Amino acid sequence: MFIAWILLFLATAPIAENESLNSSSKSSIDLGLDEVMKSLFSLTKPSEKMFHKVATNRESLLFEDLAEKVEEHFLRLRNKEMSSPYASWHFNQLQLSQIPVSTQEEKELLLFLQNRWLSKSVGFSPAWVQWICPLFDIPMQIHPDTDPSYARSPIFFLFKTYQKKVEAWKKRLPHPHFFPLILTRPFDIISYLPAYQILKKEDIRSVLQMAKRENKFNKIVLDFTCAFLASHDLMNTWEKYKDVVISVCKEEGIELGEVICIQRLQEKEVGGIRILLLLPYSISEIKRKGGLLLDWVSTFGLCSNKIELDRAFLCEESWTLGDVRVEFSNVTKQLLLEKIRFFLRKPFSKEKRIIIRGALLPLQGLLEGWEITSISDVKTELIKLSLSNIAQKLEVLEKKGEGISFFDLVSHIEQI
Repeated sequence: MFIAWILLFLATAPIAENESLNSSSKSSIDLGLDEVMKSLFSLTKPSEKMFHKVATNRESLLFEDLAEKVEEHFLRLRNKEMSSPYASWHFNQLQLSQIPVSTQEEKELLLFLQNRWLSKSVGFSPAWVQWICPLFDIPMQIHPDTDPSYARSPIFFLFKTYQKKVEAWKKRLPHPHFFPLILTRPFDIISYLPAYQILKKEDIRSVLQMAKRENKFNKIVLDFTCAFLASHDLMNTWEKYKDVVISVCKEEGIELGEVICIQRLQEKEVGGIRILLLLPYSISEIKRKGGLLLDWVSTFGLCSNKIELDRAFLCEESWTLGDVRVEFSNVTKQLLLEKIRFFLRKPFSKEKRIIIRGALLPLQGLLEGWEITSISDVKTELIKLSLSNIAQKLEVLEKKGEGISFFDLVSHIEQI
């Protein structure tokens, strides 16, 4: 079975990556894969004898049948041009780039629509989409930054969008780059943190003594946000506070490793917690300190979601008007409604009908209750583009008919 999975990987990888291969390199890869095929089948021939002592004849036949199925799919698809799983995202980006903007608000609107296209709270594994889906003719389309992690629990896996926003924000902050930064929801989350104490005008000693008495989690979170409000040189101010904290902790018998000093931050719809390090920790210790607080925030579901992250820092991203013009048909609201009603009446299977109705009924209700008012030129172009793209997707589904596979249907529906 392990050999079959290796073959599955080899047989499908060139299909997913064919855009970057020229004809000569394709031929070389194909010849190499032919040799792999022959080697695999040479293994399946003696498989009955090899498995006879430890397994049943059915298992060896299953292995041989699997190998034949893989070769059948490979031979059918090896010469077929497969679109990139990112084609829809790049085409959407190309279409949006044709719309001229005149204000910062319009630019941020187009950037947000670009960033959100095919972006999910829990994405797909890129390996699955690039290597497995093409083998079974499933034209899955995904966001370039997609990953199989849950966006609200970065403690398990730091997804790409989260990491990019962290790095972008760190560059604008005065702290050293290695100070951990955690992205949170934009509202106040202090009541969820362990042994939380805000340093205002109180003496550091009295605050630490109070936190030590109330501490039930062996961790003390000391917030210096208010102490920095009147400071013009944040890092110099922190150096003074840091020396006092270290001195008091030693005198009070408090382990420095149990004290986490923070500064709360806010950037539009994203909150942040910057961890202020007391000592020149090693990289592993820095990750541990950041991980402790990240784990706590993730457990309560207080990390930034992907929509908040996509809206943050849009003012820093550039917007360039595209050179290539992509024409789209002029579809009216009434024409699109007729297409939707016609499509809803088609006799799909129960499972497919659930997907179709779930996507098209809310769209139908939106269009029926929507009255066009006086709006900006940018929004007018966006409406025309959206109506045209939805109509085009419905036409593709209509051509494929009721025999379309479930996964192929879902792949097209989610692009509406």
